[in-house]
Order: sequence, then C-alpha cells, then structure tokens
Amino acid sequence: LRVLGQIANTYIVAEGAGGMHLIDQHAAHESVLYYRLLRHWEERSAEVQPMLDPLPIELTAEQLDAIPVAEEMLARYGITLETFGDTTYLLRSLPAMARRVDGAKLVAEVLAIAGKAGVHAPDVQHAVAASIACHSAVRAGQAMDQQEMEALSNALAADTNPNHCPHGRPTTI
Repeated sequence: LRVLGQIANTYIVAEGAGGMHLIDQHAAHESVLYYRLLRHWEERSAEVQPMLDPLPIELTAEQLDAIPVAEEMLARYGITLETFGDTTYLLRSLPAMARRVDGAKLVAEVLAIAGKAGVHAPDVQHAVAASIACHSAVRAGQAMDQQEMEALSNALAADTNPNHCPHGRPTTI
C-alpha cells in the first residue's frame, strides 16, 4: 500500500492494487500489537520496560485475590508487581509497548480479567493480550506523521491476521 495521508487523525488513506484503503489506525495498531504479544507469549520472550521509579498501586480485595492466580501470567507479558505493604504493590515493569500507558489502569484491567476467569480458563491469555494491546495502541484522534503511517501500514500487511483487531473491529475497508 502507498500511504496518501490521514483523515480526522483517525483513518489512514492508502492506495493499493485493489483501489483505495481506509485503515482504522487504532484497530490496525491494536491488531499488530496483539499478534506481537501472542508471539512473545509463545516464545517466552516478552519485551520488558523496567520502571525508573516503581509505581505504587493500591489494590482492592478482588484484585489482591487475583494476584496469586495471575502473577506468573503477568510476568510472562512483562508486568512485574512486588508486594509493598498489605494492599499496595509496586509496579516494577511493563511490556515495552505499554511504556506510555497508565500502568495502574492497565494492571487493574488485567487483574479483573484474570480474577474473573482464572489463569487456566480458555482465552484468558488472549484477553490479557488484547487489553495490553488496546491500552498501548495509537488512539483515534492522534496525529501520525508519514513515517508512522507507513510503518503501521507495512506492519499490518505483514501481520498474520490483519483484517480485524482482537475485539473484532475491521482494520481496513
């Protein structure tokens, strides 16, 4: 695809053999990140970003109950938590792709997913990967330069399942 530009800081416009393509930048980026996370899960090779200053996170009773069930899975994705009192944990690392997200919000959502389903329930790892990818992906309304749009378009074209994000939204029309 040849990237032509961006509409409303939400859609990338490109042309290809089939004509014009509108790429939903959030859904496309989410799809690329999701499949990258799943590959890292299989290879046990998470790209981790250590926190310069650990982030203290106050956990609810439900979240505390989910920690023993989810801790190993979280670490496998690059999320490292350390006990720091009765209800407080320190967030020590995040997946590298999530370095700009609200770490406390991401941990809360991931613990909610793991706590409800349990770590061995079908598709929990996929739901956690989808959550991390969604939090980490470029947002609708976010301006992208030409190089970023081309990189996303190329990454999407090389993806194993480029047609939908993990929540089912189409990436390209």
